[in-house]
Amino acid sequence: MTKKKRGRIRQTRTEWQKAFDPHPGMIQSFSWTERLPELLHISIALVDNDYNIVKSDFHRIADFVNARHKVSPRFHFNLSHTIKLIKEDKSILDEIFKTVFKNAFHQILVFYYALIKVQIDFEIKSNVRSMLIGYKQILEGRSDTSILCKYMMVQYEHYGRPDPFELFNMNKRDEILKLENVSKVMSIFPPSVGSSENMDLEFCQEVWMFNYIKSPLMPKPDDSSKENEHFSEMKIDELASEFRTLYSDFKKLNLVTIYPAFIAEINMGLAARISNLSLDAVDFVKNHKGEVAELTFRTVLENFIVGSWLLLKKDIELHRRFREYSTGRERFFGEKLMEQTSDKKMKKE
Repeated sequence: MTKKKRGRIRQTRTEWQKAFDPHPGMIQSFSWTERLPELLHISIALVDNDYNIVKSDFHRIADFVNARHKVSPRFHFNLSHTIKLIKEDKSILDEIFKTVFKNAFHQILVFYYALIKVQIDFEIKSNVRSMLIGYKQILEGRSDTSILCKYMMVQYEHYGRPDPFELFNMNKRDEILKLENVSKVMSIFPPSVGSSENMDLEFCQEVWMFNYIKSPLMPKPDDSSKENEHFSEMKIDELASEFRTLYSDFKKLNLVTIYPAFIAEINMGLAARISNLSLDAVDFVKNHKGEVAELTFRTVLENFIVGSWLLLKKDIELHRRFREYSTGRERFFGEKLMEQTSDKKMKKE
């Protein structure tokens, strides 16, 4: 009798998934990071200004541009589209400089001059702080500032259109940031403004690459003291010391009186390997070598699983096979090492 091969585990598709089969490509992935630079100027304006003031000036600029340029879809003040139109119509920049967005565009036009190439014929006072904070407060797509930026743009885009569910009539900051409204903004933004043809994802990618290459190095602050404090709170040193004591007592056990010699050796060997590696993992973490600690911990788990399985099965044949496999593997390594030298003495060793 032949065994039936196990195939891949297949997912049972839901009715929701099947409903979109006739419409391939209708549901697409959406990345906030890929679009974040499009709202950077709004975030910078919100650093030092009240939401309602920023919103008022946002509408002022958007209305000004839409009155002068009949574009489709209509202008909704995302960064890439704004820069594109500024190159065609300098009066847009003059209008921006009359609003709270002046500082944002001062910093963006100077810092990204090599990328966007908008001629600057005015004096600029550098303010790196506002640029950095502008990025920081919208890195997380669900942060308060991200929600405010998204809603400001979405609300303008739907201005003058029917609003049967009253989604676009919120005007107060606290109202917009209510938990139930945050979820609404998160779901509204992607299919509306977030997927607009005005959004230039290639421009956003170039901005991120420019940041990567040209931005000053900002190393992470040293968190050694915080990690040491965390170690103390968890009493890791005390627990490790207690474990060493227990392990030392365990090594004094005479397992040969309980198991046959070769089984006792295997059980003690696995226990010793697990214990030693566990203590090593603690030391690696304490010395800020987390990636090595992770590899060590995986080895601990592997040995724990094998050792537990052997003890549970209580089968002397399994212990023998494990011993032969380990010995055979060591012999294999030895033979490979011998192939690397022609020195007879070294081969013997």
